[in-house]
Amino acid sequence: MRCAFGSSVVLSALLTVFSGCGGQQDSKPGTPAAPGTPAAPGTPESSQTPEAAFAALQEAAEKGDWKAVAELLTTESQESMAGAMIFAGSLVAAFEEEKGKKFEQLLSKHGLDIDPKEGPAGMENASMEEALKAVVSPIKDKPAFIADMIGWLDENADGSGFGDIAAGKLSDVTITDDTASGTVTVDEEPQPIEFRRSNGRWLVHLPTEETGMGSGFDDTADWSSEGGFDDFDDGFSFGFEEEDPLPPVEAVSIDDFNSAWQTSLEVSEKPAIETLRQLAQECGLELQEPGEVAEALSQPVTIKLEAVSRLEAIEQIARQVGLYPRYTLRKLDFRSGPRPLPAAFTGPFLVEVARLDEAVPYATGSIELRFLAAAIPAPAIAQIKSLGFSPNDEEDDTLTFRLLEVTGTGGQNVVDETSFGMVTQATQKLIMLVRTVELKNLIRSVAEIEQLNGELSFALPTKMTTLKFSDVTKDATASAEGISMKIGSVNPGEMSTIEVEFEGIDSDHVTIVPLDADGQTMEVNGGGSSDFGGKGTRSFFVEGTPASLEARVIRETERVRVPFELSGIPLESHEQMPEAIEPLKFEGDEPITVEFVEFKGSGDSKMIVLRVANHTNKDLSTLHLQLNYYDASDKKLDDSPHGHSAGRSFVPSGSTEDIEVSTFFMPDGTKSIRVDVKSASFADATEWEGEP
Repeated sequence: MRCAFGSSVVLSALLTVFSGCGGQQDSKPGTPAAPGTPAAPGTPESSQTPEAAFAALQEAAEKGDWKAVAELLTTESQESMAGAMIFAGSLVAAFEEEKGKKFEQLLSKHGLDIDPKEGPAGMENASMEEALKAVVSPIKDKPAFIADMIGWLDENADGSGFGDIAAGKLSDVTITDDTASGTVTVDEEPQPIEFRRSNGRWLVHLPTEETGMGSGFDDTADWSSEGGFDDFDDGFSFGFEEEDPLPPVEAVSIDDFNSAWQTSLEVSEKPAIETLRQLAQECGLELQEPGEVAEALSQPVTIKLEAVSRLEAIEQIARQVGLYPRYTLRKLDFRSGPRPLPAAFTGPFLVEVARLDEAVPYATGSIELRFLAAAIPAPAIAQIKSLGFSPNDEEDDTLTFRLLEVTGTGGQNVVDETSFGMVTQATQKLIMLVRTVELKNLIRSVAEIEQLNGELSFALPTKMTTLKFSDVTKDATASAEGISMKIGSVNPGEMSTIEVEFEGIDSDHVTIVPLDADGQTMEVNGGGSSDFGGKGTRSFFVEGTPASLEARVIRETERVRVPFELSGIPLESHEQMPEAIEPLKFEGDEPITVEFVEFKGSGDSKMIVLRVANHTNKDLSTLHLQLNYYDASDKKLDDSPHGHSAGRSFVPSGSTEDIEVSTFFMPDGTKSIRVDVKSASFADATEWEGEP
């Protein structure tokens, strides 16, 4: 596996909000609240100012209520926290089978599928934002996941490093519009803190630059700006764009689903731009100024299409005038010539090779696949967006992506692995899914990817039951078709918090919809859910006080399958690749040796300096180590795993490099460190495993 991870002090930076981890609290981290206990920390008034939000966070931390703590963080901070914990947990579980099994069970509970020995894959070309979104996208209830992870880390990760912000003092708070900053002093050491206001409620914000991707991974990681969508010098950027709020999930028949995205078109001698502008509008896209392609777009086209997607219609019209389309979430643009990389149309989806990277001379690379569907019903978009990702499992709550065949010239298998997760963006008219496939064995004779075949699938709700609460008060009940529900708690206010208890259905099939006095849907601003053997709860925040509630329950689904086939993907750098993958060679007993050099810095900035010597004929990409900690009398205190990667290569063949490693897991009293090399990955995808 070849991964690129960032920041050496990730987890300690992220988890400074969590005081008392390590068994200092009476309540067990990760234990869900019992039905009837509000998931929201305190009352809405507790977050009306940055100071109140910080006080509420301290109170929740002192109680060991980690879910409540997480709910006081911004969405971006929850994503950062969850991502860092996944990486940290992968490290802890990587070398201990029993811990690995429990970690896998915890991840599976929250819709994740990661091999603890490998960690999340395919990230070396991803930007931090893309990587975070991809890794944590399957997690539906991030506060609950964070709480469970803190409980697991508390049991399985020795050492300090969680900080004691509950004893900290907040000062120097400055508010500018909807942002605020201040200083938290802990043990006489000042640290910056930020806040964001969302819908009148202040939340603690962890800056991205302060929250890398997991302790145990180093800060030399190469998070390439080339990850994700391409950026063009003409100002048409394929970066992340603001999404639309989506409506609640509703039942949609397969016939209605298909009739929404299908269109028939008959045009005779009409300027291309006129039809393209209409199609773009129906897809929720803004057609960009024609610029250098204005003349081509003014050409007349004649075309007749039956029951095709609007995206396919756009493609065919553009092809007639010598252009190809480019998409973002909200924009449509055209370039001259044929598509540089293949695309296919299957059902409502355009499947395109959005980017192809070839790593010379390592015979490796990656393909970024992008799936776009437009003009499908907004409730169906909401359903797809809500699903957790899975590479294999087909459940009602999974968006499943299966690779069936990835072969190069002559039938050579060239798939290495796929990135973890799928980046998803949506408006009310268009959804975009991005998935990266890692490649290997791209030797000189492999001039193209001959076949890349797979299937995307998801469950479409076709039958739903709606339970209504006309009175939003504690203990109000509703029931239908074997399902019973009760409002467990209501905290009304400017930002109300409500919890609904239910029995006879699991939380994955329940959506609670707050309605105002006019029966209009009110936007839900976060929340969570939990299940307890046939019973469960769902809690949420909503701006204002709802006049009524609807509980929409999915009773039947039909799986939509989107098979895709791409062929003839050219590998332009194949002549620069090696003729064959050389076997791994090295002199001596070990291909890689690592020794402790010194400690560097002090306090939270203290680092371990290790010297890595690469004795092989290949450039080193990733290391998995075990750090053994010893005191002044040479007594072993503890050990911890550590993963280190910095893009395709961080120690060239025959070279020696010093690296810096976090002291997050290092116990007090450590005076020296001995290092065991457990496994190594090389830039050409060669793997080496040490002795068990």
